[in-house]
Amino acid sequence: MKQTDAAIRTISFVKIPAMSTGIRHILTGVSGHEIAKKHILLLDLDGTLVTSTFRAVEAKEEVLRKLAALSPTNGLSIKQHIRDYFLFAERLPYPLNIKAKNEISDVITKYELESVNKSDLKPGTNELLSYFRTFMPVCVVSNSGRKAVDTTLKRFGLENSFDLVLSRDEVSDLKPDPAGILQVLGKFGVSPAGAAMVGDTPMDVIAASRAGVISIGITDGVASVTDLAREWPDYLMHDLIETRLLLSRLWLLA
Repeated sequence: MKQTDAAIRTISFVKIPAMSTGIRHILTGVSGHEIAKKHILLLDLDGTLVTSTFRAVEAKEEVLRKLAALSPTNGLSIKQHIRDYFLFAERLPYPLNIKAKNEISDVITKYELESVNKSDLKPGTNELLSYFRTFMPVCVVSNSGRKAVDTTLKRFGLENSFDLVLSRDEVSDLKPDPAGILQVLGKFGVSPAGAAMVGDTPMDVIAASRAGVISIGITDGVASVTDLAREWPDYLMHDLIETRLLLSRLWLLA
């Protein structure tokens, strides 16, 4: 077992140096977050609830070829996030901006569906969903498109497992922007103090932090422990099983 893995398995939480958002914790225990009267659980989908084999490099390369055929791409590269491609397309003049966004969406959706067809439900998903829906709304905030999201839910019989599901097609901006998270909080009337966002990438952690909700990074997804820790999540957990235990204690649930 690597040293980082052993550290995360520690029962008591570990405080790490404060940044602009204050003290963060990396642990599998419980800290003193404010207990709100109303709670809501927000979840990423790909890599968090189901495994992901999304071929990001190939998808980005194809998107860049499509965009270059429409307009000079002004330094866009595969090192940037897909969100940056959509933002680039929005700045193009009408109707080129619409065509560019459609090209991006079509390519990304193709690779998303490819990943969905190879995905598996991650351990602890059903237990986490059934447990928390007893106490609170459980919602998905995903950067995937609606077609891929719906295909994923149908593949694993999760169509009725959430109170709200937001794909990239229903939000004004993608994670790491907090727009989707804030949209959910507004709909259900829950303050950030009563919400937690669980995801497997730095984008999930950043979006949660910007929205002011508890940020939980899980390390059995796409991103490495190092990449997640670099964004200072409130908690780093190995998987959904440990996440369920953490939140049930954190929110003092039965």
